[in-house]
Amino acid sequence: MKFFASRLQYALLTVLIGLFGAYPLTAQPRQTQRPIDLEMVFYQSAHWKYVLYGVRDARETFEDIRLQAVMPGNMTARSHNQAIEAALGSNPRGLAVTVVHAQDQRETLERAAAQVPLVTFDWDGPRGLSRTFVGHDEFGHGKLAAELILRAADQDTPVHLFTEVGHPWPDLRVRGIRNGLEGSGVSVTAVHDKGQDHDKTKQQVQQVLAASDGPLVLIGVWYQNGGAILQAVRDAGRQHNVKVVCFGIAPLVKEGIEQGHIVGCVVQDHHRLTVEAVRVLRAHVLGEDPETTHRGAHAVRGGIVDAQNLEAYTDYQRSILENEDGVDFFPFDDNTERDDAQNAD
Repeated sequence: MKFFASRLQYALLTVLIGLFGAYPLTAQPRQTQRPIDLEMVFYQSAHWKYVLYGVRDARETFEDIRLQAVMPGNMTARSHNQAIEAALGSNPRGLAVTVVHAQDQRETLERAAAQVPLVTFDWDGPRGLSRTFVGHDEFGHGKLAAELILRAADQDTPVHLFTEVGHPWPDLRVRGIRNGLEGSGVSVTAVHDKGQDHDKTKQQVQQVLAASDGPLVLIGVWYQNGGAILQAVRDAGRQHNVKVVCFGIAPLVKEGIEQGHIVGCVVQDHHRLTVEAVRVLRAHVLGEDPETTHRGAHAVRGGIVDAQNLEAYTDYQRSILENEDGVDFFPFDDNTERDDAQNAD
């Protein structure tokens, strides 16, 4: 009987080994992989909810990370430097930062880059410190704006740009517009400066309208100055032969799209920008190829909002801004072009 019991135990053990693999008979402590601790410091802006949902989705997408995100209460370099120092104090394996004032933060960012892989997102950071810049594809956004211009302009239609000359990301948009118009027969007639000042923009639009009673296409290159342009067109009663293209969406812009006075606007994707910043940072920490779009920079492209998809985009905005659960989609494809030269300079 004793022999039978031993044979039975041996048979059961053989079956268990076959089912679950050969394990030592003595109990062993369970081995768990240490999560990848990442820190993120980003500035407070009108898009902060999109960024927060990007943080949430990055945590869900990359299950091996432990991501802590901090948004200082004001936009000063001092408060952001303090947040960066605090983040470094937790000994993370990587750090992603949006830069508020490049000159006043350089020393802090140099210390950060010496300690851990550093990724900066948005294009305002100092060159040469971070492993990768992750920013909006402003050159590509300019090319999208060119598509809208070509919907509205004939070869003889004057095209006026209202921008902020010398500012890096509007300049990239202007380059993208010119690139997108090449070979079309449509070209930029004039570039007007000081687009940040909406009152100044309205005055410039009024001067352009007074100088020509024919068809015009007016482009608000600076973020959200499209509303100021549209208002000046309405005040002059020129909606019938003047079309507007702009960057960024606001209630007045939505209204202009619905009424056909604004051909469309180009919008950024802050949600996906945040997820991509985390993806690139994680790749650097693990020693993997971050698959950047151009020479150590990674550009994220948004899309066009026009009459065809305005309702879908409005639903997307509402789901971000009003619903606690956030959003599970963005109404544009990932059309990032990895061979674009948007950051060649």
